[in-house]
Amino acid sequence: MKNYSLKAHKLGDKIVLDGIEAINNLQHENKLAGFISGGMAVSSYLPSENHRETIDLDYTLFFGGNVKDYKRITEPLVKTLIEKDYFVEYKKKSTTHDYFISAHGDSFLIQHPRKSPNHFIKNKKSLEREINNRRIISNQKEDLSYAVLSPEDLVIHKLNRALKFHTMYNVAFPKNIPQEEFKKQIGFLKEEVLNLKDSVTPRMVAKLRLFYDILDIKSLGKSIGLNKLYFEEVLKDWINNDSTTNNFRETLDRYEIRLD
Repeated sequence: MKNYSLKAHKLGDKIVLDGIEAINNLQHENKLAGFISGGMAVSSYLPSENHRETIDLDYTLFFGGNVKDYKRITEPLVKTLIEKDYFVEYKKKSTTHDYFISAHGDSFLIQHPRKSPNHFIKNKKSLEREINNRRIISNQKEDLSYAVLSPEDLVIHKLNRALKFHTMYNVAFPKNIPQEEFKKQIGFLKEEVLNLKDSVTPRMVAKLRLFYDILDIKSLGKSIGLNKLYFEEVLKDWINNDSTTNNFRETLDRYEIRLD
């Protein structure tokens, strides 16, 4: 679990919208393409009653520099947040660049993947494809528009992680039950994990994250639908053997997610 004292938020919360605005400003100032990903990206496609809480705002830029470069390009993000009276602190993690932001007892995490220049070059074409197929979400109430990773890319990312958790931690996939019942099941599991605090095991955390990934996959598949042609294009980009491809498709079939 992340070791910050963070509060969970939904997409419409002020601290989240302020974070998205700050990301927009950094993209504009640096002329860098990118998109929101993760749980907040999923919520961006769903009606507000189906938004779920998360402690972080994930985003990705067309960027492959080091820590010094990242701090330089994110100066507009930091400036925007400080002007909105947030305390902003940078943390270099093993796989992410983290900005911890807080104000008036509230807190949140803005997170970008941390990759080596070689990794960026290796995956450059995939990132270009994701950027070319991102969607623009408009929040008319807040007069805010922002780029979001496509539903198909989101589902592939989450399928890949769920299958890794399933294999690495021997975590069983949840049954295909109605969404509201599934949300209650996740709520009980989350409460159990939080109550255990420092004694929680990696397997329990993996199980909770796997369940959240399946919830997001089901939500996107049922509410938005997935474009078959683009999904197959993404799948080829990710998978290099028939066995893994079948695992991805079988997982979608398990939860009755059809490609249109």
